[in-house]
Amino acid sequence: MKWGIVAICCVTVPVAAQQEAVVPAPTMAESWWAIIGMGLVLLLAWSITRWVAKPILAQLEAPDEATQPDRVLESAPGPDLAQPLSEPDMRLVSGDLALDLVARRARIADNEVTLTSTEFDLLRFFLTHEGQALTRADLLREVWGHQQPIYSRTVDTHVQRLRDKLGPCRDQLETVRGVGYRLNAPVLA
Repeated sequence: MKWGIVAICCVTVPVAAQQEAVVPAPTMAESWWAIIGMGLVLLLAWSITRWVAKPILAQLEAPDEATQPDRVLESAPGPDLAQPLSEPDMRLVSGDLALDLVARRARIADNEVTLTSTEFDLLRFFLTHEGQALTRADLLREVWGHQQPIYSRTVDTHVQRLRDKLGPCRDQLETVRGVGYRLNAPVLA
């Protein structure tokens, strides 16, 4: 998966200019210039599969007031946008069970498992929420895209088919009575 910088806005503005009054009801262009004028920077990163906004706050000072280089503070830890994702970031693993998110392949130990698109998405969701009890409504909304659980038996049917295909890892996919399902970490012997 490749990352690239889509937008970088950065201007050094004297502190006095940053404290000017805000124009009421600005247009989109005026909003961008206001952000630039305040010395804030917003970086947007684009991956092959989705847009990801990664806010970067930068404190910019006028050259005569600068005692050190401009400081950049990330609002949250995350991957370096200039670096491509490493190989482990493209795979989800739980014990012998592994999903290759780019090739959309599932493996148990050294054997490839053939999954339908829905089964793959369901297993991906379970792996990204390992150890969490997920309701049928959660699964319908996140995997199938339905807002209302119209046919919750759809989830049960797909989970049963997924268990059949998981073979030795089937016990990791547990039914949580009265709630839904949970993918547990493998038990080490």
